[in-house]
Amino acid sequence: MFSKKGPAAVAPDSIRCPILIIGGIADRITPIRIQRRIAQRYGDRCQLVEIPNCCHWTVGGRFFGEVRDAMFGWLEDQPSNASVSEALMAG
Repeated sequence: MFSKKGPAAVAPDSIRCPILIIGGIADRITPIRIQRRIAQRYGDRCQLVEIPNCCHWTVGGRFFGEVRDAMFGWLEDQPSNASVSEALMAG
């Protein structure tokens, strides 16, 4: 519980599915540099969308339309073959 990695640590190799990270450039709670480091850690499996002027409140804030568009656009770009579906289901 008191390890350096913390209880929420995730080993990058344990994630096999595509990853989307959406970050607000004006986020003062979780600065964009944090999202950039996370995206870099996951490499090609990860896409980072940076929303200019957006703060931490992305779910219900004024940038929700941009967040929604980024999510659905990313989902549409994902392959829909069985191997990807199986990987997502396997976790």
